[in-house]
Amino acid sequence: MTAQVFAANEQSDRPVDLARLVALAERVLADRGISDGAELSLMFVDETAIAGLNERFLGRKGPTDVLSFPIEDELIGPGHVRTRRRAGPARARRARGHATSHRDVVICPERAWKQATQHAVALRG
Repeated sequence: MTAQVFAANEQSDRPVDLARLVALAERVLADRGISDGAELSLMFVDETAIAGLNERFLGRKGPTDVLSFPIEDELIGPGHVRTRRRAGPARARRARGHATSHRDVVICPERAWKQATQHAVALRG
């Protein structure tokens, strides 16, 4: 079983090639040996949306390029995370030596583009 990657583009500031980025994420996860039920969600948002998430979950004002959230963790306030213990098949797979990973990654293409420009780095969607 391979890792599942889901993606959504909820911004229009910069073009994003979802199919290419999903394929890239799948290859990276496979190369790292992450599979067997692992899930990754990629969401592309604008600066306003990521600034709201940055302040809500990390207590930091303003936009950032990327935020990453482990799905198994419960965010209970700015900078405070409580890990939930899962029961059932996911926990059983871990016990048999199979890593199960579920993660949400929120990316702001506009902010990433601005930072790449500041650091003279090429950025492709």
